[in-house]
Amino acid sequence: MSHTWNDAPPHTDGDAAGPAGPDTTATRVWLARRVAEHLRMAPADLSPDIPLSEYGLDSVYALSVAADLEDRLGITVDPTVLWDNPTLNALCAAVERSAAPATPSSASAGEAADARGDVW
Repeated sequence: MSHTWNDAPPHTDGDAAGPAGPDTTATRVWLARRVAEHLRMAPADLSPDIPLSEYGLDSVYALSVAADLEDRLGITVDPTVLWDNPTLNALCAAVERSAAPATPSSASAGEAADARGDVW
């Protein structure tokens, strides 16, 4: 099922990452809006399954979006995450995975730190 980017409530300050992690719906909508702003297009015109490079997102904008993610989520984001996850759906899934808490029994210390979003 394809996600519609404009079907969630608008971003508010209360949507930022909290102790349990980011509000994923609000983060998805925020991310779509942020990418659309960089591309100078309406968020509704972005398909969540089309590579962002097809819209013209280049390495300069990718660095900017990565920095925006760091500011919003309070984690370190490797700028290559946008190339490793080239669509909005893939990028959102990567953000959600990085913000998901790790279970100590199933993750090493390094994997737990990565899953908490300490290093992405």
